[in-house]
Amino acid sequence: MLEREINELRQLVEPYVNLWHLECDGLARVLHSILIEKHIEHTVWVGHATHDYEQMTTPKHFWIDLPCGLRIDYRLQQWIGKLPAIPHGIFNPKDFESVKYEGEIVELPFIPKELIDILVLPIEVPEEWLYYF
Repeated sequence: MLEREINELRQLVEPYVNLWHLECDGLARVLHSILIEKHIEHTVWVGHATHDYEQMTTPKHFWIDLPCGLRIDYRLQQWIGKLPAIPHGIFNPKDFESVKYEGEIVELPFIPKELIDILVLPIEVPEEWLYYF
């Protein structure tokens, strides 16, 4: 995937990534549907991610892989912490060798745009909660 295509993908998904009421499963469902709508090949996974140095493992976790080897995960830092060694966004998993993802492919239904518009309605959160996101 070329840098231009990656930037286009970021522009496509980033309007949804700061909607903190969408956990990893909700965000994966929304992004999955948006990627389908734009005919972007991808695979949704469910499983766990572990950070070797922190010895932390997520509970059930969702992420998206692209055929070019890139991964989309905007919620891992929410579980393990905002550390430079924890990936966030669209990235190459090979650049984060201390984080191990294990899981299986999951088939998710397509969510129509009208329902996505309802799911992504902003919810106000207390400012002190934003530390965790």
